[in-house]
Amino acid sequence: MALIIPILLAAHATASSPIETVDLWSLARPEAVCAASGSWVIGTNTQQPSVTNTNIELVVIEGRRVIQVMHRSTDPSDASHDLYQLDQGTLSPLLTEHTGPTPPVRFTFEREGETLVARASAGEEKTAFTTPPAADGPGLEVIVQAVPWRPGLVLRSPMLNRWSQKGQARAQSVTWTVEAVETIDTLAGSVETYRVVLKPDDLTWDMTLFISTERPHAIARIAYQPAGRPRALLSDLREIAFHCGSASTPR
Repeated sequence: MALIIPILLAAHATASSPIETVDLWSLARPEAVCAASGSWVIGTNTQQPSVTNTNIELVVIEGRRVIQVMHRSTDPSDASHDLYQLDQGTLSPLLTEHTGPTPPVRFTFEREGETLVARASAGEEKTAFTTPPAADGPGLEVIVQAVPWRPGLVLRSPMLNRWSQKGQARAQSVTWTVEAVETIDTLAGSVETYRVVLKPDDLTWDMTLFISTERPHAIARIAYQPAGRPRALLSDLREIAFHCGSASTPR
């Protein structure tokens, strides 16, 4: 018995230990990403929620295969959009653009030797990455499709802060932690999800993503909370249709 107890304790410790933190790009599978179309309700916990359409397209731009994902309001008086373009083979960002209502931002991504440089459209501002940053905003819908999520998974990646800081200070390191499997009731119905907490090391914001366990993975709900805000902004995916196997369309 004296020998059995230490063995059992060691086995229990191994079984309950968290999965080792891994680099997001070591697990991401670009071939798992499907074209899709749907809509979000932004601010479900506010007095004036709004509806935003989402479209993920596989396109060819100037001979390059690109994944383009765009959010656009259904309000005819709002002509703004939020866009990401990613390389189909690697999911490395190529372009991101947000036209409003916040101050507009636009970044292009280009290789300079061993680094990927995000250049702002205004001025000489640039942000360098030794590893491609994971897309934020609408681009999150592409990233979550590519990852084989599982309980206990912890991922690390860089990310470009499009909304604050300047120059190299825009480069953030973020952690994605699968905290639990949770069934939630959304505008699209009851969904079994992985509850994934996404936050940067500098803790300037945090985001909880409820990602469907069913593939293709979709974000069923987002809770976003900038530091200092009293509560998170909740948004629900209202509907989604995947178009897996569709060919890239020339643009």
